[in-house]
Amino acid sequence: MFDSHKNYVIADLHSHSTASDGVLSPKAMFERAQEKGIEIYALTDHDCVDGYLSLQELAKQEQSPKLISGIEWSTLHKGMNIHIVGLNFDATHPSVTQAIKKLQNTKNSFFMYLYIN
Repeated sequence: MFDSHKNYVIADLHSHSTASDGVLSPKAMFERAQEKGIEIYALTDHDCVDGYLSLQELAKQEQSPKLISGIEWSTLHKGMNIHIVGLNFDATHPSVTQAIKKLQNTKNSFFMYLYIN
């Protein structure tokens, strides 16, 4: 979908779907990006890559935006909630999947603590 005669590319590298805190499904987000002429698209849901992984087949269609992996990691620094966007990585690499699982378990434990107390 790239036009080699342009000096720019239209990209959306930070978006959220229903896989985290968005209102549209990953598929609807990707289709909207395609409708808007986005050439490179990253779904950066909070602390998960499920939405990105669900788009693999759809992204193979002709005229689809180039799909790159994305995530928005949640962390704390000096008591402040910090979000770090990660792009273009191997979303199925064991170190990535382990880090996501660990983060999700930590978040679940924290929210359970808040609920109980």
